[in-house]
Amino acid sequence: MTDLVTEVRAMLGPKRWLCARVPCYLPALDLLGLDLKALVAAGLDMVNASSHYFTTQQHDLAAIRKMTLGATLYFELCHTLWKGDKVQAGYDVFPFRRATPEHLQTSAHLAYARGADGISLFNFAYYRQHGQGDGRGQFGEPPFPAVKELRDPQALAQKSQHWFLAPGWRSPGAKPLPLPRKMEPGKPAKFTLDLAPPTGGWQGVAKLRIQADRSLTGQTWTASLDGTILEPTQDVSEPYPVPYPSMLAKSDELRAWLVPAPLLCPGKNSVEVTATADEVTSVLFVDLAVRG
Repeated sequence: MTDLVTEVRAMLGPKRWLCARVPCYLPALDLLGLDLKALVAAGLDMVNASSHYFTTQQHDLAAIRKMTLGATLYFELCHTLWKGDKVQAGYDVFPFRRATPEHLQTSAHLAYARGADGISLFNFAYYRQHGQGDGRGQFGEPPFPAVKELRDPQALAQKSQHWFLAPGWRSPGAKPLPLPRKMEPGKPAKFTLDLAPPTGGWQGVAKLRIQADRSLTGQTWTASLDGTILEPTQDVSEPYPVPYPSMLAKSDELRAWLVPAPLLCPGKNSVEVTATADEVTSVLFVDLAVRG
């Protein structure tokens, strides 16, 4: 692959930018034979780090930044966080959990904090009606007002934040995805959120939620953040407006806890969730909302 980049660089000459779209996970780079440091030395001008098809906040961008010194580094965002089961046989028949403005802005804020120079967009036309089948959620225009701010790290650092863990896209060589996670009764499950603070630090009280694959009525769940037990709340509502209501959980499939801002720290935050029910349940989605 390094030889290929060397040949293409020679064909293009010195005045044309040479860019490569690469995985945002280190194991996937190795699987594809991509030595980013060598590729940059061979003449790669720009690296576009991608999770393949979905927006994610779980990546190795900080390590990729170190490998690509001397080149411009972009991070790719997509129209969706994860997809559901097919609604019928065929192609393009999936429902999607579409990315909201807060998902996109928070993901871009994290990317800049981990060393990205800019943001790229992929499949953004798919906010609009496409594919086949009913029951795929409400379509609409891409969130253009939010997109305009993705180029401005200072503006993003002042926004309300919406952190999340989602099943994502299972591309070859990607990290083992944290979700879905089968919950064994009484056994804690750990999730890691990589957080970047806003300008002036986090303020107030955040809300942590988990979404399960079935009703949690009658079940008791507990949660902690870096070892501190969190206070449960009955407010399991969406923290921000959702322009594209697809694959949202029913209220009885959600649990939520309050997180005082002083508990949050830059970098890795460890969330531990325990279900005391006798039934085996899977966690499908985890999010943390911090209003600006």
